[in-house]
Amino acid sequence: EQLVDYGSDDPISNDDPIVVPSSDLDFSLNAYPNPYTDRETISYIIEERSEVNLSVYSIGGDLISVLADGQQDASTYNYSFEGKSLGLSAGAYIVKLSVRDQIASKQIIQMY
Repeated sequence: EQLVDYGSDDPISNDDPIVVPSSDLDFSLNAYPNPYTDRETISYIIEERSEVNLSVYSIGGDLISVLADGQQDASTYNYSFEGKSLGLSAGAYIVKLSVRDQIASKQIIQMY
């Protein structure tokens, strides 16, 4: 799991990312199974009420889906992502989780 602060609203940046140690984050992000064929479960835990955005992007940076956007209480959250139902082909995609001023990203692989 790579944790990245892109420093802007762009999901993908040509600049070198800033790696944030996971021990410094107020949340955790996981995606399983990875790679997946039918359904990916994306889960995260936040420790305090926060403004949250969970989105999926193409490897080229195009927004594919917003799974969560808004205030959420401290808890564990699980979302299903089904790329095939959106007409996506096999390949790599990026899950980006923003919690306040911290960002985590994870690459997921869709297979057929």
